[in-house]
Amino acid sequence: MMEVDPVRMGDLRRLERNLELGRRTLARIEGFLIELLTGVLAESQALPPHAPRWLVAACTAAQTPEIFRQGAAGFVRAAARSHEHVCRATKRYLGQTPTDYVNGLRMAYAARCLAGTDDPVAEIAHDCGFEHLSHFYRLFARTYGEPPRRYRQHRLVEVVQPGR
Repeated sequence: MMEVDPVRMGDLRRLERNLELGRRTLARIEGFLIELLTGVLAESQALPPHAPRWLVAACTAAQTPEIFRQGAAGFVRAAARSHEHVCRATKRYLGQTPTDYVNGLRMAYAARCLAGTDDPVAEIAHDCGFEHLSHFYRLFARTYGEPPRRYRQHRLVEVVQPGR
C-alpha cells in the first residue's frame, strides 16, 4: 500500500477511465501499465521522508504540466522560497538542480506521450514547455539515448510485437 497525493490520484483516475472507455488491446493495456509504473507511481516516491513539506508540495506541483512548462522558474514559484534556498534544498534532498529535476519530469511526460499517443513531436515538445524544438531533441536524446521519433518507433514495436 502507498499514499497517493490528489494530483497522482487524478492521474490514476484518468488512466483508469481511458482504459475502461477504449478497446482493451494489448497495446492499450501495456501503455496503461507503462504510464502507471513509470509515471504516476514512480514520481510519487521521488523524495525522502524527511524532506521539508514545502519541497514535497513544490515537487508535487511540478509534476503538473501547468508548472513544469514554466521550467525551474515555475518550480521555484511553487516552492514559495528564494531561488537560492530552493536550489540548496533540491540539491540536498533530490541530488540535482531544480532545472535538472524539472527537465526530468518534462522528459518523462514527453516519453509517456510518445509511447502512448500519436501526437506530433513538435506538439509534445510545446506541451512540455519547450520553445525550441532543437533543445527538446537534444535533451530527449541525452535522457533516453535516442531521438524522440526513434524512441516512439521502438516503443510501438515493443508494445505491439513483444519479444522482438
